[in-house]
Amino acid sequence: MKAHWIAGSVLFLAAASAPLGTVHAQYQQQAQPGVVECSSTSGRIQRCPVDARGGVVLQTQYSRSGCYQNETWGFDATGVWVSNGCRASFLVGQPPQNHSSGKNTAAAVAAVALIAAAVLAANKDDHNERDDAREYNGGCDAARAGAQLPSYASPSYRNGYMACLRR
Repeated sequence: MKAHWIAGSVLFLAAASAPLGTVHAQYQQQAQPGVVECSSTSGRIQRCPVDARGGVVLQTQYSRSGCYQNETWGFDATGVWVSNGCRASFLVGQPPQNHSSGKNTAAAVAAVALIAAAVLAANKDDHNERDDAREYNGGCDAARAGAQLPSYASPSYRNGYMACLRR
């Protein structure tokens, strides 16, 4: 029963993460990769028109002023913008490095790891309970047979031995 639930959960997570790769591939194919240089002068916002639907990544910064995504540079589908003295070349047609599909994939991997850890822990508990029952019954059998309680006996064996010795 547990194995079926776990297998179903893993399959669900695998299926749920599959569309992420598809979206990522479509995102890349919308624009051809290329490089565009964009410079802000006198602290003004400068727009550089380019098809940026495939994403933009800062390639090389030329300015002494910092170029920080979503602060001094950014993009939308129609181009790249820079401000506050940012001057750089941008690789266009690439998905942004912080694209959400990477975060979702990481979350899916973490979820699978947590499920696997829970399965292993549950199986370990099941094995421990079965082992304890076997040792208890072994101790009981030894007491009924009149055998001595070994000094190295486990607590389960000792409990079974003592319980059956009194009967």
